Amino acid sequence: MLTNLRPRGVGEILDAAVALYRARFGTLMRVTALIVLPVQLLNVLITLSSTPSDATANASTVFSPRDSIWVPLAGNLVITVIALLSNALAVAAVTRVIADAYLDAGPTTAGASARFAMRRGRSVLGLALLVNVLVLVGGLMCGIPGIWLQVSLAVAMPALLLERLRIGQALNRSFALVKHRFWPCFAVHYLGALLTFVVSFSIAGGLALGIRSRVHGGVAIATVGGVSGAVTSLLTTPFLACAIVVLYFDLRIRKEGFDVQMAVHRLDTAHA
Repeated sequence: MLTNLRPRGVGEILDAAVALYRARFGTLMRVTALIVLPVQLLNVLITLSSTPSDATANASTVFSPRDSIWVPLAGNLVITVIALLSNALAVAAVTRVIADAYLDAGPTTAGASARFAMRRGRSVLGLALLVNVLVLVGGLMCGIPGIWLQVSLAVAMPALLLERLRIGQALNRSFALVKHRFWPCFAVHYLGALLTFVVSFSIAGGLALGIRSRVHGGVAIATVGGVSGAVTSLLTTPFLACAIVVLYFDLRIRKEGFDVQMAVHRLDTAHA
């Protein structure tokens, strides 16, 4: 897609994300599955272990506060943290595939992309935790600071990986790129999130109805969570990553003439 490197509007960025998603669909699915499927299996085991074994008993069954409240709450907290971290690793793993496809740098295998992410695993997890904590704190401050931080830090992950920056440098880089382009970035981020939410809700709802009609109780809860989580993560995580990577390059094209830099590099390579 190097010949199409140019500034894009919001709709064009999402169109380019869809095109990348379709062009590298098989590789994106394999890369995401390497991380998502083991994590979802772990989530199922945690859910089963934290759900009371007699969850299917009648309403008169008496549970201790520990069994009925704190154990499931702790299990849900662990699942949430694991999901957050695994999502960050999945996004990091597919970023290399998407960037190479967008810049027409040749196909990247699932294994190579996963190794690329794992080499920066500590930085990826650290950045994901820090960004989510900042957004959470900002959200508690009447919500608007949280939204501003979420958009301003949207391209921190591709900056961290593709420019080989440290965590603090990636945060500053994202702030600098998004500055003066906040509303287009806001639109890309939340329209992409809305699209994936609709897809996730539809798939999860259909799977829940199908599974719960055959299995009941704690097993049904764990199965629905694991299967729906795996399917929706496989389908939606790469698309959101595609949108963010295209947005990242669009910001660099607008602010740094990245398309011109790549054209010059291509000519130099051809002459060499």
